This record gives sequence, structure tokens and C-alpha cells, in this order.
Amino acid sequence: MAALAEKRTQFGTPEEILTGLIALASSTDGIDIVVAAHEGFTYAVNARNPEYEILADELAALASAYLQAIRQRIPGGEVYARVVMGEYEGKAILVADVGEGFTFLAMGEYAGVKAIFDPVLRVIEGKPFKCPACGVVLDIYAGRCPGCGRLVPITQPTCPFCGYTVSSRPCPNCGKMLSLSVSRVELARPGGEAEEEQVEGAEEVAVVRVEPPPRVRAARRLLKVVIGSAVAGIYFVSTYILGVSPATAIVAGLVPLATVFALLLSEPG
Repeated sequence: MAALAEKRTQFGTPEEILTGLIALASSTDGIDIVVAAHEGFTYAVNARNPEYEILADELAALASAYLQAIRQRIPGGEVYARVVMGEYEGKAILVADVGEGFTFLAMGEYAGVKAIFDPVLRVIEGKPFKCPACGVVLDIYAGRCPGCGRLVPITQPTCPFCGYTVSSRPCPNCGKMLSLSVSRVELARPGGEAEEEQVEGAEEVAVVRVEPPPRVRAARRLLKVVIGSAVAGIYFVSTYILGVSPATAIVAGLVPLATVFALLLSEPG
């Protein structure tokens, strides 16, 4: 374990970077196939379903072509995105330029591919999240989401599949409890247990109440008054036809008429 931790502390060569990225993508749910290539030719492949292995050479060539197209769209072609996402054959793909002619491609469900975007980018740029206690690179490890049980990068606080959020996880190497956020990893406070919280309303739609213009509100009130007056008029005409005295009609109809007016003139909540 110590030798493994030392190797994962810092990536130097493109081959070491690819090894780490393959380990991450292969252990993250939702990824169907991972292809590492050199100059457009397959260097390594890992597919959960053997049927996808026949796509390895095609995806290796696609990764190089994808990055070349990005270079051509940017003046000079010297600065371009090191990690990009796209779509191929109805699947989401992530393509990364590892350097020295090496490329990395992962294909699968959008949630799974999107989940590894930030960790891959940090590793590619040489700024991976590390354990503050032992220095092991955390961005290449996956762990189970407490909410849905699917494997996701441990440095992603929010599960891309169910939206469950964890505020801390143990380091996979030294076991120290780590506090997670989207921008950094820190040691959790002494004595603190792994705190987990469900993010409520992650997919809720904000409801905005739009008030009608004053003219519209005034017209609505006038219409309600007219309707209320009509109801009162109909009531008293009916009592007259039935031979009920006005005094008796007023006493008997005071509560229901007041209720009608209150309902008509009240504003909606």
C-alpha cells in the first residue's frame, strides 16, 4: 500500500497520468469504455461490456481528431481546452490531452462522464486534490454514494446520479477524515464524524409570483363587487317572491352574503 500511495502522490509522465485516469474512469459508474491512445492509436482500453472493445481503435482515432479540431478553431492553436466533453453515437464522451501525443477518452452515461470531468482536468493540469495528511492523490479514487450506492469520484461532494451530498469522506490511503468542497479538500475537525446531508430541492423549480398591473387589479375588484351585488340582489328578490319580510331576510342572509363578499373580494394567496 505504501508503494502504491507513493506512486499516486504525484504524476510525472503521461503514462502515469493515463494510469491514474484509467483507474478513476474504470471505477466510476456510468462509464462504458475508457481508451488511452498515442498519436491516434490505441494504447490501452478498459471496457465494462466486451461488446464495446471493438470501438477502441475508432475511439482512439476520434480522440485525436476531436482535439485537433479544437486546436484549429482557436487562432494559433497554441492554447486550447485540455479536457472537453461531447457526444458520440448517443453517448457522452470526455476527451483529454495528456501530452506528448497521448490522449484519454471515456464514453458512457452523461452523469458518469460529467462526474469525472473536474478530477480529470485537475490531474491533467497537475493540480489534483491530495490528502493533506499523507499526500496521496485523491482525484483518481471512487467511492460509493450513501444515497444511491453508485460509484462516483470521492472528490465530488454531490452525486451526479441522485444529488446526494456528503461533506466528508475518509482518505482511501491513510483513513483520515477529509472535509470536501467543490474547490478544496481539508482535514476534518478533530473528533468529527463523516457528516452527510441530503441536498433538498436540487431539482426544484423556483416559483415566481408576478403581480398584475394596478389597472387589472382595479378591474378585478370592480367585477367582484358587481358579482357580489348581483348575488345580493338575486337573494332579496327571491325572498320577496317567497313572501319573506325584508327584516327577516336581512337577518337570515347576513352571514351567507357576508361570506360571499369576503370570498369575492379576497386576493388569491
